[in-house]
Amino acid sequence: MYAVFGLKKLLGSIVTLVILITLLIMFIEKPEDVMSTGKLALKVGSYTVSAFFLLGCFQPIFNFSWNLMNRILPSSYPNITGEWEGYLDSNVTVQEALREAARSDQKQFNQFDPEQVENIALHRIETKLTIKANILKIDVKINVISRDKTSSSHSVVAKPVASVNGEPHRLLYIYESTRLNPEADDTQSHIGAAQLYIDKAGDTLTLAGTYWTERNWRRASNTAGAMNFKRVKA
Repeated sequence: MYAVFGLKKLLGSIVTLVILITLLIMFIEKPEDVMSTGKLALKVGSYTVSAFFLLGCFQPIFNFSWNLMNRILPSSYPNITGEWEGYLDSNVTVQEALREAARSDQKQFNQFDPEQVENIALHRIETKLTIKANILKIDVKINVISRDKTSSSHSVVAKPVASVNGEPHRLLYIYESTRLNPEADDTQSHIGAAQLYIDKAGDTLTLAGTYWTERNWRRASNTAGAMNFKRVKA
């Protein structure tokens, strides 16, 4: 998660802080020789790094630092922690059309015909997303209610990708989804992945991108679709 600050900038800040603290203590204590100075620098460095990561593990402190960085560097990776509301557009309706055509002698559906595919509306699912973070990790949780079935997912791995050449900042993550009451022909849990682009207009943050899963992959029924969210609470 420290990637949002940029690893080089983060290390540079820690080294600078260690040097400043060491010089301040040297000015006060006035060590007698080089050996004493080296021991002092080593002690200051170990304490500073430990304190840095310990304090960074507390979400309020980490959020404060993140918000401060965003004010100093407006183009930096934005603080995306908080609660989000939005929707998923799933391709499950296209899969249903394929299965229905396969079972029927009258109905036909060609998935390689763009016009036929465009005529099938994707299944929209209202969704809530929560993001929490500290210096070591970022957690993404989603709750979904679709067709009277409730499922929830949590991130297994999440990685913020900061802009390098002017492209949007991104959030990439792999998640595990669990459904307590699956359909008879469905799986209770599956693994998926998502790529979300971050957009900021004034004080409004949005996440938009795509997701895909290995759900029912043996039947070639992997679900996938689009995701769109707007932050409603920081």
